[in-house]
This record gives sequence, structure tokens and C-alpha cells, in this order.
Amino acid sequence: MTDACINLTWSSIVAGDIREIRFEISQHDMDRFAALSGDHNPVHQDAAFASQQGFDGCVVYGGLIVAHISRMLGMVMPGRFGLWTGLNIQFRKPLYVGEGALLTLIVDNKSEAARMLKLKIHVTTDRGLIASAVCESVFSG
Repeated sequence: MTDACINLTWSSIVAGDIREIRFEISQHDMDRFAALSGDHNPVHQDAAFASQQGFDGCVVYGGLIVAHISRMLGMVMPGRFGLWTGLNIQFRKPLYVGEGALLTLIVDNKSEAARMLKLKIHVTTDRGLIASAVCESVFSG
């Protein structure tokens, strides 16, 4: 993916549109997020502690998953002219450091009157559904 926002027009967005991006969270990403957020919870930082809690390794910060949702919304769909106004997310399973994930966005509803999109988002790995979300985004272009 490039650093350029996709320049969609309102008329080009259709209910049922699907976009996908793949991502993976590295240890470097985790360290930078901990430094930025101040969240040093050992479930995210200490593999032995995470294992004692029943996890298979350090659990990726939910905020890093949300960051990739933000990347999708700001760069891909709706892109340049979209501004998200709400996000309701449920984390179903942990995502682990170094594990590949697929973020899928589906345009669930397009309101012509409000120029508002309702978007469904799923984050999956080979182990199944990691997180699901519903997002609203206004379109200003």
C-alpha cells in the first residue's frame, strides 16, 4: 500500500463494496505503542506472564488493531473524503505479535440524505475471527 489516500467519489461507493488489507504487528510496533501510550501491561510486554494468563504469547494491543482500522478508513475506504464518527469494536480472540491478520471492510449501508456510510469490519487470522466492528463515516467530498 502506498502513502496516498484513495480518492473515491460518493457515487463510486456502493453498498456491498468490500476492501481488504493485510497486516502484522511486530515487536517494534508493540514497543513504540507502549512508549506512546504509557500502557506497559505485562500481558502485552512479557511472554512468560502472558503464558501464565493462558495466552500463547504477548497479546497485541487493541489500539494497534484500531490503528489499522483507521488506516483502512483514512487511506482506502472511504479514503480522502471520509471522516469516521463512531466505532464499536468487540475483540473476540487475541492477536499475537508476528501473526498475520486480514482486515475486511464491507459497506453495509449508504445514506444518500446524510452522506453517511455504515461499515462492517472483520479482523481474522488463520485461527478465525479476532475482532468485529461497526463504524460510521461521513463523506465530505
